[in-house]
Amino acid sequence: MQKIRPKKSLGQNFLIDNNIVSKIVSASLINKSDKVIEIGPGTGLLTEKLLDTGADVTAVEIDKRFDPILREKFATRANFRLVNADILKFNLGDLHLKTKVTLIGNLPFCISSQIIARFLPESERIKFFFLTIQKELAERLMCPSGRRNSSAFSLFVHFFSRPEVLFKIKRTCFWPVPKVDASFLRLLPRESKEFEGVNTRLLFRIIRIAFNQRRKTLFNTLKKEYGADRIMLSLQSCGIEAKTRPEAVSLEGFISLSKALDR
Repeated sequence: MQKIRPKKSLGQNFLIDNNIVSKIVSASLINKSDKVIEIGPGTGLLTEKLLDTGADVTAVEIDKRFDPILREKFATRANFRLVNADILKFNLGDLHLKTKVTLIGNLPFCISSQIIARFLPESERIKFFFLTIQKELAERLMCPSGRRNSSAFSLFVHFFSRPEVLFKIKRTCFWPVPKVDASFLRLLPRESKEFEGVNTRLLFRIIRIAFNQRRKTLFNTLKKEYGADRIMLSLQSCGIEAKTRPEAVSLEGFISLSKALDR
């Protein structure tokens, strides 16, 4: 571990606690029939235990310094594949798999949200998404819609998945030690039929506009974009008062509003 210094520019904090690694694999319920994509394997501590399950593991690592370590360590493992790539540019379709994949990884805290945003819309290809992220971010993502701490991003996550914090991880389980604790989170992709007939581009545009000025009412934030009369009628048809602020509106409320505006 000491031979390769973590790169701050890549947000590298390596998970070094074997007990936590075992707990992660156990909680993930991965077996030999699974196709797994590991995000950022580093020196392969988690990778090894994933391979022990018999699952086919594709490890995606942007840092080429780890290539020789990983290739030597898992040279005899037929179920191991290493891809040197930026996970934010990685395309699940390039794997040409006929089954859904399980995504798992200790995500760099600085780009956790970007990684989640990159892959959740591909939920039809994903069986589970297991990730270690900053505890505070996990708490924000878990916030139900229609609550004070809800956000545009938490609504995005809840639209595509059902998030659940499985357990917390102390900061001392990482090297170098980060300034915050972490949480191990499961995102269970929703069935495609669960929110049928939704214009997602319009839905998330409305949500972004609303939360960009979250202290204002929905009517005041949306009237400039869609017209006062149209917004008023749409809000009324959804049973949403014009003076309502965005954090008080449920995901289902925003979906109803997007459908009303899409007519």
